[in-house]
Amino acid sequence: MLQHLLERPACRAVRYLETSITPDNDASWGLFRKLAATRDAALTDNPWFDRDRHFQGAHDSEQLVRIGPFTAAADSEATLNDERTNA
Repeated sequence: MLQHLLERPACRAVRYLETSITPDNDASWGLFRKLAATRDAALTDNPWFDRDRHFQGAHDSEQLVRIGPFTAAADSEATLNDERTNA
């Protein structure tokens, strides 16, 4: 689904995707790592929201995950898909 959203003409200028993920959310980590690999983009993560400081212990800490920049190859694929759709 994310791949299809990023391929839409309205998202053509998007170069980065950011999200927050708890360290133990293996499903989300897997999803976003796969997206980064598919788009041939780097994935970085940094501390974002701290469990105690921001959530008063009521929620796990969150890492800020950034994927990008997206490559020109991905842009070309999106353009090609648009041309096929509009042909």
